[in-house]
Amino acid sequence: MKEDISVFINYLNQKSVVYFDWNVVSGDATGVDYTPREQLYENVINGMKIHARSIVLIHDTDKKENSVKSLKQIRRTLTVQGVELLPLNENITPIQQMKISSLDQKNKSN
Repeated sequence: MKEDISVFINYLNQKSVVYFDWNVVSGDATGVDYTPREQLYENVINGMKIHARSIVLIHDTDKKENSVKSLKQIRRTLTVQGVELLPLNENITPIQQMKISSLDQKNKSN
């Protein structure tokens, strides 16, 4: 059974759990075995160019060796460009694809 994601987001909101979405993907979950230096790197760097703030999705499982290998070059490029790399914590404004206000409106209409 496929649930509407808003059910889960509403639950998190009720429990006061802040969730973070991503707005840049490396592409490592597509099933394609991308190369770390060219394809994964380019996916991340090009994806970040279109956002003022980015949260990048990169997987770090033992099956995603190229993803981990791409991180050094990605970090080096971003550092040279003066991009500030931050951990996700309570001081960071989350990126959320589905806004709480849109969920509130949806719930009011149901």
